[in-house]
Amino acid sequence: MSDYPFTPLVESLPSTVPFVGPETQERQMGKPFRARIGANESVFGPSPK
Repeated sequence: MSDYPFTPLVESLPSTVPFVGPETQERQMGKPFRARIGANESVFGPSPK
């Protein structure tokens, strides 16, 4: 697996910074994202199949 470059902002974050999910970010902003791009992002959760 190759190493991926990170932006300076990401590089500067300490390992103690928690992940904040998109739903939480939308609530904090008071509006939904115009687009959500990413793997496995579904407000319905995992598929039951």
